[in-house]
Amino acid sequence: MQISGGISISGGMSVTPQPAVPDAPVLGTVTTVSTTATIPFTAPFDGFRAITSYTAVSSPESITVTINQAGSGTISVPGLTYGQAYTFTVTATNSVGTSTGTVSNSVTPMPNAKLYAWGYNYWGTSGLGDKTARSSPVQVGSDTNWGQIYSGVSTITARKLDGTLWNWGTANAGEMAGLSNHSSPVQIGSDTNWKLLSGARYSFFATKTDNTRYGWGYDRYSDLGSGGYDNNPTTNPTRLDTQSWTILAGAGDAGFGIKTNGTLWTWGRNLFTGPSYGRSSPCQVGSNSTWTSVSVSNVHVVAVRSNGTLWTAGSNPYGQLGLNDTSTRDPGFSNGSVGELTQVGALTTWLQVSASYATTVAIKTDGTLWAWGNNLQGQLGIGDKLSRSSPVQVGSLNTWSKVAITGSGSVRHQGAIKSDGTLWLWGQNAYGGLGQGDDTDRMSPVQVGSNTNWGDVYLGASRTFATTV
Repeated sequence: MQISGGISISGGMSVTPQPAVPDAPVLGTVTTVSTTATIPFTAPFDGFRAITSYTAVSSPESITVTINQAGSGTISVPGLTYGQAYTFTVTATNSVGTSTGTVSNSVTPMPNAKLYAWGYNYWGTSGLGDKTARSSPVQVGSDTNWGQIYSGVSTITARKLDGTLWNWGTANAGEMAGLSNHSSPVQIGSDTNWKLLSGARYSFFATKTDNTRYGWGYDRYSDLGSGGYDNNPTTNPTRLDTQSWTILAGAGDAGFGIKTNGTLWTWGRNLFTGPSYGRSSPCQVGSNSTWTSVSVSNVHVVAVRSNGTLWTAGSNPYGQLGLNDTSTRDPGFSNGSVGELTQVGALTTWLQVSASYATTVAIKTDGTLWAWGNNLQGQLGIGDKLSRSSPVQVGSLNTWSKVAITGSGSVRHQGAIKSDGTLWLWGQNAYGGLGQGDDTDRMSPVQVGSNTNWGDVYLGASRTFATTV
């Protein structure tokens, strides 16, 4: 006979459970770090069929994450918005169906993006209100919403997470955006819709949330790609074009950018053959449309495509192009366009790359760290001062997650962040730029302090900035 509740009895007392959907998961307290929520849960009764997955959906925004497992655990939901309150509904699924949802506690992610500075500070570029060099990290002010930083020669510009733009330091050619010299952060204008930030030696460029490009500062060699050559600096952020840009990079008197269609462009003074006074407007580099990142020094450029291949061009006295020689690679210039870059080897596992003064550092998809080029101050991090013309692995670890973002000037130290949030630097240590409390060069990576919440690291000439998460 059939007994209510799904139990069948026959032949004396044989019991056959009736499969059902799982019970609702039991949730712990949801927490956030930066823009990611962590939702702990306990596996519920499975309804006599193994649970195969759990799904979390945010409210608002309906950000959905599914993990495939049967037992208890945590679900991480990234991509949240600072200042927005969220709850999460979590369900369990088996072969019969999906449970009712359990709604979490409410959380509101708030930034913890503090800014720290150390190293060379002659022009007040540390943003600490003076011109004294520091050999260990010191927090810049008390704000916790710093986004991107770009280190020019004597001026620093930064974007906060609220979309405002700030700077500090000393102007040489209008790069202070119309502001007088100052050694603490001062806001540039009142706009709150700045999105990306980069620059060159004495100039800066940025995009707003509509992805259009703006610039200010030195423009003698059309460093801004403004369509002309101007001995008089552009002293206020000025819209340069109506194109749609997703990445900007620059150094020296040259700029590069990737458009939303994946094409690569360059402007300003030449790394390659072309107009002797620089390109006055952005010119396309090659014909490929799958570029995902680009980094520039004052002598070479390196870029990664979506298929994980690495490409380069420029001057090569120390082998910084990674092509096993010291010959310059010039893609040429014809009919208003630059030719193709040269591929570095045949690997399809390059993830991130950073170019600095005659040195290149990169991370592969397996988390290993590689370097090549100028090593006179130990900036390759491989334990000696011999330059290399092909990629060489830095140590044997596979836990590297980010390489440093390099600014303009003679940057002769390097940095990277591990997956555990620790920060490591190496190379030249003039003025304490390695953050070790001294001025001794290091030929291998050394940890900066004991923090495990570093988010990004930015390098200038003998100076370092880093943000937390």
